[in-house]
Amino acid sequence: MKNKKSRNKFLCEAKVIIIIINYNTEQETIKCLRSLKKLKYKNFEIILIDNNSDNFNKIKDFTKKNCELRIKNYELNKNTGFTGGVNFGIKKALKNKTNIDYIWLLNNDALVDKNTLTELVKTAKEKNSAVTGAKIFSLSKNIIKLKNLEADGGTFNWIQGSFPKGAIKNPKWITGTSMLIKKNIFEIIGLFDEKFFLYYEDVDFCLRLKKNGFKLSVSEKAFVSHKKSSSTNILGKDVILYYHYRNLMLLTKKHAPKIIKYIIYLWNYFLILRYPFSKYIKYAIYDFHNNKFGKFNH
Repeated sequence: MKNKKSRNKFLCEAKVIIIIINYNTEQETIKCLRSLKKLKYKNFEIILIDNNSDNFNKIKDFTKKNCELRIKNYELNKNTGFTGGVNFGIKKALKNKTNIDYIWLLNNDALVDKNTLTELVKTAKEKNSAVTGAKIFSLSKNIIKLKNLEADGGTFNWIQGSFPKGAIKNPKWITGTSMLIKKNIFEIIGLFDEKFFLYYEDVDFCLRLKKNGFKLSVSEKAFVSHKKSSSTNILGKDVILYYHYRNLMLLTKKHAPKIIKYIIYLWNYFLILRYPFSKYIKYAIYDFHNNKFGKFNH
């Protein structure tokens, strides 16, 4: 009974800062914020970063009308990508709040269950995990389909690449759609690598954690519904393809065994042969070899 009371006390006291990035998807962001209003877990504040959208007025109006959510809005003067946005938010959270315990990265096109944050914090505490993920389901036309599992614990190997589900008991990485992260982790391994801009930054972050002996876990009772790629679809398929291939090569360079790093050069030639008419694949290879990272700029 004493242990149960102690655990419940921690759940009530653990302070969480939720970081959400918006980029030209105001309606999705507002839906996400509305779902956060239903959380049973109340000890949280929200840092919302706008990545230089065309319009941010609806979100500012929503913030004024929903003071109980304790939202702080920040408007950036350029699009810094997912990595730049979350790093900005993390720095703000760590600078202004000395009493926080966790930072929860949540995609703006996600909806949460009323018990999601309670279960995330509970699992993080019980398993002493550096990063705790949720079970993420596909959201189609605002209908939550719990049979369509999109992600839980990510698998990864250098032959097949990364997959966001299939390793719930021993995950190799946790998707950035929903990551509950211990505050002190950033002091040890640093922030997200802004070279990635978007895609594979979550895999890189988790591989760095694993190298330093930290544990990842998934809360099987924490549910998130996700409207996949609503922000990144604005970029178009060709630019998304560019980020995927360039960043996979960057991930390989940073973490792969030496033999895999040598193979990467052969892989580049294979890509050119496979996609002879895709200038975006050529851009990806060119930029990788010329150390051009961050935002696509061609």
